[in-house]
Amino acid sequence: TEVKEEAVPLFQKIKLNGFKSIELFTGKTSNIDRHRIISEWALGNIDIIVATSAFGVWIDKADVRTVMHATMPETVDRFYQEVGRAGRDGRCANSIIIYCQEDVKKSLSIAKGKSGDNVGEENAFQRWQIMHSERKIKNSETFLTINAFDAVPPHLNQTSNKNHFHNQI
Repeated sequence: TEVKEEAVPLFQKIKLNGFKSIELFTGKTSNIDRHRIISEWALGNIDIIVATSAFGVWIDKADVRTVMHATMPETVDRFYQEVGRAGRDGRCANSIIIYCQEDVKKSLSIAKGKSGDNVGEENAFQRWQIMHSERKIKNSETFLTINAFDAVPPHLNQTSNKNHFHNQI
Protein backbone atom coordinates (compact mmCIF):
# COMPACT_ATOMS: atom_id res chain seq x y z
CA THR A 1 0.00 0.00 0.00
CA GLU A 2 1.41 3.36 -1.01
CA VAL A 3 1.37 5.83 1.84
CA LYS A 4 2.74 8.83 -0.04
CA GLU A 5 0.00 10.97 1.51
CA GLU A 6 1.66 10.31 4.89
CA ALA A 7 5.27 10.54 3.72
CA VAL A 8 5.02 13.98 2.10
CA PRO A 9 3.85 15.91 5.21
CA LEU A 10 6.46 14.12 7.34
CA PHE A 11 9.18 15.03 4.82
CA GLN A 12 8.01 18.67 4.80
CA LYS A 13 7.89 18.84 8.60
CA ILE A 14 11.44 17.47 8.96
CA LYS A 15 12.72 19.86 6.29
CA LEU A 16 11.01 22.83 7.99
CA ASN A 17 12.84 21.92 11.20
CA GLY A 18 16.18 22.73 9.58
CA PHE A 19 17.37 19.42 8.17
CA LYS A 20 19.01 20.06 4.80
CA SER A 21 20.35 16.66 3.73
CA ILE A 22 16.97 14.98 3.28
CA GLU A 23 15.12 13.33 0.38
CA LEU A 24 11.65 11.89 -0.25
CA PHE A 25 11.34 8.44 -1.85
CA THR A 26 7.94 6.92 -2.70
CA GLY A 27 6.41 4.69 -5.34
CA LYS A 28 5.85 7.86 -7.39
CA THR A 29 9.55 8.83 -7.39
CA SER A 30 10.86 8.85 -10.97
CA ASN A 31 13.55 6.35 -12.00
CA ILE A 32 16.03 9.21 -12.51
CA ASP A 33 15.38 10.53 -8.99
CA ARG A 34 15.49 7.00 -7.52
CA HIS A 35 18.96 6.41 -8.93
CA ARG A 36 20.13 9.87 -7.88
CA ILE A 37 18.84 9.48 -4.32
CA ILE A 38 20.27 5.97 -3.88
CA SER A 39 23.65 7.04 -5.34
CA GLU A 40 23.88 10.17 -3.19
CA TRP A 41 22.82 8.23 -0.10
CA ALA A 42 25.43 5.52 -0.80
CA LEU A 43 28.09 8.25 -0.99
CA GLY A 44 26.97 9.66 2.37
CA ASN A 45 25.60 12.90 0.91
CA ILE A 46 22.07 12.30 2.25
CA ASP A 47 21.45 11.84 5.97
CA ILE A 48 17.68 11.24 6.04
CA ILE A 49 15.37 9.60 3.55
CA VAL A 50 11.66 9.75 4.25
CA ALA A 51 10.39 6.76 2.33
CA THR A 52 7.52 4.42 1.80
CA SER A 53 8.17 0.70 1.46
CA ALA A 54 8.98 1.37 -2.22
CA PHE A 55 12.44 2.44 -1.03
CA GLY A 56 13.48 -0.77 0.70
CA VAL A 57 13.58 -3.11 -2.27
CA TRP A 58 17.17 -4.30 -2.82
CA ILE A 59 18.70 -1.59 -0.64
CA ASP A 60 21.90 -2.81 0.98
CA LYS A 61 23.80 -0.03 2.75
CA ALA A 62 25.87 -1.37 5.62
CA ASP A 63 26.10 1.73 7.82
CA VAL A 64 22.42 2.57 8.36
CA ARG A 65 22.14 3.53 12.02
CA THR A 66 18.39 4.07 12.42
CA VAL A 67 15.20 2.87 10.77
CA MET A 68 12.27 4.90 12.03
CA HIS A 69 8.75 3.68 11.35
CA ALA A 70 6.31 6.59 11.27
CA THR A 71 3.43 4.14 11.19
CA MET A 72 2.76 0.59 12.33
CA PRO A 73 4.06 -2.08 9.91
CA GLU A 74 1.05 -4.24 9.03
CA THR A 75 2.82 -7.59 9.33
CA VAL A 76 5.77 -9.15 11.10
CA ASP A 77 7.29 -9.74 7.65
CA ARG A 78 7.15 -6.05 6.82
CA PHE A 79 8.70 -5.10 10.16
CA TYR A 80 11.39 -7.80 9.83
CA GLN A 81 12.33 -6.54 6.36
CA GLU A 82 12.34 -2.87 7.38
CA VAL A 83 14.35 -3.32 10.58
CA GLY A 84 16.82 -5.47 8.66
CA ARG A 85 17.99 -2.40 6.74
CA ALA A 86 19.93 -1.12 9.77
CA GLY A 87 23.22 -2.25 11.27
CA ARG A 88 24.40 -4.49 8.46
CA ASP A 89 27.98 -3.48 9.25
CA GLY A 90 27.69 -5.18 12.65
CA ARG A 91 27.59 -1.91 14.60
CA CYS A 92 24.75 -0.75 16.82
CA ALA A 93 21.56 0.33 15.10
CA ASN A 94 18.11 1.43 16.19
CA SER A 95 14.59 0.66 15.06
CA ILE A 96 11.98 3.05 16.35
CA ILE A 97 8.23 2.81 15.79
CA ILE A 98 6.09 5.89 16.33
CA TYR A 99 2.40 5.14 16.02
CA CYS A 100 -1.03 6.02 17.31
CA GLN A 101 -4.23 4.00 17.71
CA GLU A 102 -5.35 5.06 14.22
CA ASP A 103 -2.18 3.48 12.77
CA VAL A 104 -2.94 0.20 14.54
CA LYS A 105 -6.46 0.13 13.06
CA LYS A 106 -5.13 0.94 9.58
CA SER A 107 -2.41 -1.74 9.78
CA LEU A 108 -4.87 -4.38 10.97
CA SER A 109 -7.19 -3.45 8.12
CA ILE A 110 -4.39 -3.79 5.54
CA ALA A 111 -3.19 -7.07 7.07
CA LYS A 112 -6.67 -8.66 6.93
CA GLY A 113 -6.48 -9.04 3.17
CA LYS A 114 -3.12 -10.83 3.27
CA SER A 115 -2.73 -14.58 3.35
CA GLY A 116 -0.45 -14.46 6.37
CA ASP A 117 3.17 -13.86 7.18
CA ASN A 118 5.93 -15.82 5.55
CA VAL A 119 7.89 -15.44 8.76
CA GLY A 120 5.11 -15.36 11.32
CA GLU A 121 5.55 -14.24 14.90
CA GLU A 122 6.76 -17.60 16.22
CA ASN A 123 9.28 -18.16 13.41
CA ALA A 124 10.56 -14.58 13.63
CA PHE A 125 11.02 -14.95 17.39
CA GLN A 126 12.89 -18.24 16.88
CA ARG A 127 15.19 -16.56 14.30
CA TRP A 128 15.97 -13.77 16.76
CA GLN A 129 16.53 -16.27 19.58
CA ILE A 130 19.03 -18.27 17.54
CA MET A 131 20.87 -15.09 16.49
CA HIS A 132 21.10 -14.05 20.13
CA SER A 133 22.23 -17.46 21.35
CA GLU A 134 25.00 -17.60 18.72
CA ARG A 135 26.22 -14.06 19.37
CA LYS A 136 29.90 -13.33 19.83
CA ILE A 137 30.71 -11.10 22.78
CA LYS A 138 33.40 -8.45 22.40
CA ASN A 139 34.82 -6.02 24.96
CA SER A 140 33.15 -7.44 28.08
CA GLU A 141 29.63 -7.51 26.60
CA THR A 142 29.82 -3.91 25.39
CA PHE A 143 29.57 -5.09 21.77
CA LEU A 144 27.88 -8.14 20.31
CA THR A 145 28.38 -9.58 16.85
CA ILE A 146 25.37 -11.40 15.44
CA ASN A 147 25.43 -13.48 12.27
CA ALA A 148 22.00 -12.51 10.99
CA PHE A 149 22.51 -13.89 7.50
CA ASP A 150 23.16 -17.52 8.38
CA ALA A 151 21.03 -17.94 11.50
CA VAL A 152 19.12 -21.20 11.26
CA PRO A 153 16.07 -21.33 13.53
CA PRO A 154 14.96 -24.65 15.06
CA HIS A 155 12.08 -25.15 12.58
CA LEU A 156 14.65 -25.48 9.75
CA ASN A 157 17.03 -28.41 9.59
CA GLN A 158 19.88 -26.82 7.64
CA THR A 159 21.16 -23.57 6.27
CA SER A 160 20.57 -22.83 2.61
CA ASN A 161 20.93 -20.05 0.08
CA LYS A 162 17.18 -19.47 0.47
CA ASN A 163 17.57 -19.01 4.26
CA HIS A 164 20.58 -16.69 3.76
CA PHE A 165 18.65 -14.68 1.15
CA HIS A 166 15.56 -14.46 3.40
CA ASN A 167 17.65 -13.17 6.30
CA GLN A 168 19.23 -10.40 4.22
CA ILE A 169 15.96 -9.06 2.81
